Amino acid sequence: MPDIRLLISIAREPRDVFGLVAGATGFTSWWSDDIALKSDGAIEVGMVDRAQVYRLRPETMVMPARAAWMVETGAEWAGTSLVFDLTPDESGTRLLFTHAGWGRVSDVFLESSAMWGALLFRLKDAAESGTEHPLFSRASPARG
Repeated sequence: MPDIRLLISIAREPRDVFGLVAGATGFTSWWSDDIALKSDGAIEVGMVDRAQVYRLRPETMVMPARAAWMVETGAEWAGTSLVFDLTPDESGTRLLFTHAGWGRVSDVFLESSAMWGALLFRLKDAAESGTEHPLFSRASPARG
């Protein structure tokens, strides 16, 4: 099964980055401002005016080293997992992101790979500057 794997350095300590990848509040600062926390602990991430909604369930949360989510919805995303591995390094944090468990390399896989690259730079910016700038907003489908 193919995986998307990306690596980025962030000039903040892992404990500071962990909050951005371990819950709904963190996701709103870099991924989407359309996040719903569900009563069962799952979260829904709305994108493109909710044309796409991904339901994520926390799988493994080990502060400040790992946040892993199981994706429950989405034609090709369902059954995949999102894993954020955080390790300290000389610049602050080495974040290894893996979107694992894809059934095949498809157009959605390739588009998602590009999207995750853009998202990780927004995550880096949110961590380092404290500025919220989600890629997907209710106000517009994708902001540059």
